[in-house]
Amino acid sequence: MNRESIYLKVQAFLIDEFGLPENLSGSDALFSSGMLDSMDVLSLLIFFDKEFGVSFSPFEVGLEQLDTVEMIAAEIAGKK
Repeated sequence: MNRESIYLKVQAFLIDEFGLPENLSGSDALFSSGMLDSMDVLSLLIFFDKEFGVSFSPFEVGLEQLDTVEMIAAEIAGKK
């Protein structure tokens, strides 16, 4: 799966799961803007595992690496 496919799946999940705006861009800040909070990370990590077969240890990735859809796609692509 290429990075663009990962990006689109992550974007759709964020919109559907968390009710984020349909026009969510790849560079919109998710955590630092308050759209998502630290409790939402667990849902994201479960999604990464189920959808992409990628898991992260609790200390491997932090909110700063997951703050945008582009950053999330890059982290997932880097694990595949």
